Amino acid sequence: MNIVVSLSLLTLTLTIFLGANGMPFLSMEEFRLKSILKQIVNLYFDPGLPIFILNIESYNAPAIKTLTYIPICSNVNYLTNAILKDLNKEIDWPLIMLTIKEEIHHSFNILTGKKLMKTSYFIIVIFLETEEDIFVIAECLFYIKNRILRTSSASSNIHYLVVINFSRGNFPDISYRLRMQIQELNDLQMFHNIVMLYPDWQQTKDFDVHIVSSTPRKSMSDGTKCGLQNLNILETKGELFENITLYSKVSKNDIKECTIYAVPFSENIIPGIVNNCVTEISKPIGLHVKLNYEMIGYPLIMYDIYSDFHYLPNYIPLYSSPLISINTMWYVPCGKQLARQGNIIKVFQWPVWVSMLLVFLVAVFFVFWVFKVETRRNELVHYMYLSTCFYKLWAIVVGVAAPDISHTTNMRIFIILWILYCYSMSTIFQAFFASFLIEPGSSKQILSLKELSDANINKISKTVILDYWCLEHSQTHKDMCKSVTQTNDSLINYFIETILEMLRNILPFEDSFCYIEDSRKYYFYGAIFGQDNVFFEQFNRMTLLMWESGLIENLLLKQENNFRNKKTNNYSNYIAHQSSNIQQYFVLKLSHLQLTFYILILGNCAAFFIFMI
Repeated sequence: MNIVVSLSLLTLTLTIFLGANGMPFLSMEEFRLKSILKQIVNLYFDPGLPIFILNIESYNAPAIKTLTYIPICSNVNYLTNAILKDLNKEIDWPLIMLTIKEEIHHSFNILTGKKLMKTSYFIIVIFLETEEDIFVIAECLFYIKNRILRTSSASSNIHYLVVINFSRGNFPDISYRLRMQIQELNDLQMFHNIVMLYPDWQQTKDFDVHIVSSTPRKSMSDGTKCGLQNLNILETKGELFENITLYSKVSKNDIKECTIYAVPFSENIIPGIVNNCVTEISKPIGLHVKLNYEMIGYPLIMYDIYSDFHYLPNYIPLYSSPLISINTMWYVPCGKQLARQGNIIKVFQWPVWVSMLLVFLVAVFFVFWVFKVETRRNELVHYMYLSTCFYKLWAIVVGVAAPDISHTTNMRIFIILWILYCYSMSTIFQAFFASFLIEPGSSKQILSLKELSDANINKISKTVILDYWCLEHSQTHKDMCKSVTQTNDSLINYFIETILEMLRNILPFEDSFCYIEDSRKYYFYGAIFGQDNVFFEQFNRMTLLMWESGLIENLLLKQENNFRNKKTNNYSNYIAHQSSNIQQYFVLKLSHLQLTFYILILGNCAAFFIFMI
């Protein structure tokens, strides 16, 4: 009896001692779970990359043997979980525990403090109370990743381990919804390694996958440097996590300069994620991110900023009226500078040249006829032949001078008139050369959507942009939507997002691309929340009350008046980058007069040759 009491006291003393010194006593199930987690961490995650562990729990979740039930942490500043404490001790990674009951940003700041700036690896446990809390995961992860990349030396390739322990009785469809949420979250945030662990009871027909991962892989087939590979489904056998297939490890260099096309889940997107976080997250990683929106039966949450919205009239309730602001830019070639040689034909069209030639030939025959009909035969012999009349009149055209003085009055009058005509034409040509050589000008520039619609050029745009831009009722927009080639080809997207940005930085923008900006503000009814959203009934009831009382209509009238007064409701303007003040002045060089010298030399040589004959 004394031995039993002594052993009990010794056990109690050791338990108290170990608990006081931060060395928790683990049961067999807890030790087994810790070993499983440690094995997964060592096998499937690069030691040089941080890890986030999300443990999704509910108050009524059963203590499943595979994943031992972890109690809810009531105080976020005190880490009570024995399993993750011990695991944290062995792998030397700091543990951060959050609960959705607390305000995420505030709790995260309290937990991390200065420690966040000195560490590179994280295990984050998030406790959830209800099914709706799943949608808060996305916002939390965005904030945490943003904070880590800004304030610490952590690697930008952050990996996640999601441990799911929801009760099937409480949430019968949580498997499917959570899987889709994590999968879309993976694509949206470029979380290219997400491991999800499920209990054995979730091995059903609609979802029987234990581990899902997504990895970027180099691919040149679509014209981009790399792209996201399709989701790899890695299955396990039984609840012991045996035969887990190892997927490829990913480093930062593997996804550097990549273009990732993310597809967010419409009804599960948290407001502010798409517009505020994707750009900030992608910058330190070195990714070019393009979001493509897909509809799953409900319109997206709409903002009065740029939003890829799909117009679905069947899902629009009558008591919501959001404002959509659309800003599109159509890139067009800038007007090219005209060449200084050969453009005289473009300025003086062929009818002018033909008319001048006909006038010259008529003058030649007229002079020859006057000489023949003159009664006095003492006229100079230079006009006796048709060829000599041609030479003399051509000499006047080139030299603007009469080679001989005519003896007859009629011939003198005509020669004087011919000299005046040639002098006028010479003055016109001199004025043309003076303006043309100093400022040759540019070709016709596309300045409006109407000109762009009528222009005979290929117009290419992404399908997702035209989905709501073509809702405009103007004839120009309708014609544009018919002539624009809609494409989602990755090569076109890569050109628009990457090549064009590179050309802006390398080439003078005014010599490469100009753009026509078209800003629109649309007022139409749309669904703010889907019918399965918990806020649907409350929000729409409040909106209906505001609509019946006239508050919404009054607000719309004020907005319309403001836009009408400021003339910003609908406008199209042409924007081109102005050159510097130095580039606005033209320095005339001797080489610019090269064409003039050639013409003068040619004319003088011809005149000299004619007089020699």
